[in-house]
Amino acid sequence: STAVLEVLVKVFPESVIAKEKNGMTPLHLAMANPHRPVSPNVVRFLLSQNPNVVNITAGDRADLPLHLFADHINNCNKEQTSEHKNAMECLQFYFDAEPHPTARFYDALFSIKPNRRHKFDREFFKKCFHLYLSEKPEVSEEFFDAIKPLPPWLQSEAFICPSPSMIHYLNSKTSELIQTCIILNDFVILVNLTIFFQLAANETIDCLFHNRSVGEGFDSYLVLLIVYGLYFGFREIMQIVTYTRSGSLQTLWLSDIKNILDVCLVVVTFLWCGVMRQCTEGAESFDPSGKEWYQTAMAFTVLLYTSILLLFLKS
Repeated sequence: STAVLEVLVKVFPESVIAKEKNGMTPLHLAMANPHRPVSPNVVRFLLSQNPNVVNITAGDRADLPLHLFADHINNCNKEQTSEHKNAMECLQFYFDAEPHPTARFYDALFSIKPNRRHKFDREFFKKCFHLYLSEKPEVSEEFFDAIKPLPPWLQSEAFICPSPSMIHYLNSKTSELIQTCIILNDFVILVNLTIFFQLAANETIDCLFHNRSVGEGFDSYLVLLIVYGLYFGFREIMQIVTYTRSGSLQTLWLSDIKNILDVCLVVVTFLWCGVMRQCTEGAESFDPSGKEWYQTAMAFTVLLYTSILLLFLKS
């Protein structure tokens, strides 16, 4: 109880940050049992004595108190709404102490996994996220890396009422010359890729089905397509290497559908360059019955390029 803690702290002030055999502080133990009626008062008292205890880690995994809170929430009884109320109060006091927004902190916060089959779970996770955002936390690159694996319905919540720190971070990123040039370069290349593929496809169709020779610019179109494909291929390889080294390939790279589409774009571009070159060189032996299939495949490829371009603009 709080009364016992007050006596203990009065006799031994360092007990607030003292660790038991597993390296856990009293706050770890309180956050591991947030459903109990006394837990909110215990958490509030401990943090009033030393707010920095929220940043102390325990064990080999360097668990924050928030990790233990998440473990409890993920395994608690879905029907005990009163227990969830106590847990939310504990979480409120925890956020009020302004924990350091490190990668480990976000790992703990977003390890609260909503079960898609339980609407209550999703709503509770949404409340936890809202509770954190309401504190107007300091936003850094770790924050944006952490929210990437979240479902879109939850990601959007971070930008409804952005904190001053988030606005400052986004403005600083968009004002960086090199970063802005890379983004604009990606956009220009995507537009050109779509245009030159359409031009090359039209030349190929005229050659195969209308008995016309390809224009002088056909080879240039294919070269540009290969160069653009190499550019995006190199970008994706660099991303894969970076995420692999940081151990976040599955959570950050594979969870982003745009990365998968970019890989498809590279593969499809190279395949079509080879197919169009082969078809135009052997146009006399091309089977006219394949005209409908050929045009349909090209139309789907243009649709792929357009979809990637729209996703790029949206992001």
